[in-house]
Amino acid sequence: MSSSSSSYQQYGNPVLYTFVGFTLQPYWLIIAEMLFLQALQRINSLIGTSCKKQKKHVYIALEITILGPKRTGVAPLKYSVLDFFLSLVSVGHFVYSCYLQTKCSSAANANSWNCYNAFGYRLYNYVLPSVVSILVDSIVQLGNIKYVKWFLLGTSITLNSLVAMVFIPFFVSNVIPMLIIYSWILVVILVGLILLYAIVITSVVNAIRKCEGCGCIYCGKFFAAHCVVGLQVFGCLVFSMAFNYSQYSFYGGDFNSVPWYEYQSRDTVTWFHSLSNSSELLTHNLLAAF
Repeated sequence: MSSSSSSYQQYGNPVLYTFVGFTLQPYWLIIAEMLFLQALQRINSLIGTSCKKQKKHVYIALEITILGPKRTGVAPLKYSVLDFFLSLVSVGHFVYSCYLQTKCSSAANANSWNCYNAFGYRLYNYVLPSVVSILVDSIVQLGNIKYVKWFLLGTSITLNSLVAMVFIPFFVSNVIPMLIIYSWILVVILVGLILLYAIVITSVVNAIRKCEGCGCIYCGKFFAAHCVVGLQVFGCLVFSMAFNYSQYSFYGGDFNSVPWYEYQSRDTVTWFHSLSNSSELLTHNLLAAF
């Protein structure tokens, strides 16, 4: 155990040390994962339209919904049974987290408050991104009435909405106070990441597509679409950061040191080492990718 790791564990929720673990996915890997998953979505659009002998494109569903089929010249892919089963991964991840939580009472330093925080820590760092992603994608699909299997989509929205409701108590008790106290850093991070991401994606994708005739309205809507994507991904990151801040602030961490403790918990080398030695952490990260 390095001194750098012990410095943040000293002021963290003691249950996390033996029950969940302080080590979290590095910031850069979260961004890389987001770009990789979006690339897969674009490849899926290209393969799907090629197989169905439709006009080939690399749009994602959100872009088609905001820009409109007339402006893009393509129709969104139909909501499929595969989409439905993939949407259930987040529900399964939540159930898995609940199962692991049943073991908290036997962990060292366990009590009701510590275990409550440990459960929120697990949910906000591992389950939240996939739940939000599924709900956003489902809402987007609602705009494609002709391409929706209503029973499957309705079931997906209902189940993931029920899971999302579990996050509310933790949002009130942990996230909101930290968002207020550390708004000076969290808001700057959120706005900066969203704008940087939207500008880069808008520039790169349209340059690859050679969108020479695209006007300001088209580029503006394309930019807005990726502000939504950025808000979805980086909003989840900021919420998880806020919750993590509470795990130090509520347990004696110095006001100015709390952001640094959270940053230390995302050390790349330590994360890879923990991943190779913990089946639970590996399962969480695999499920979170969906």
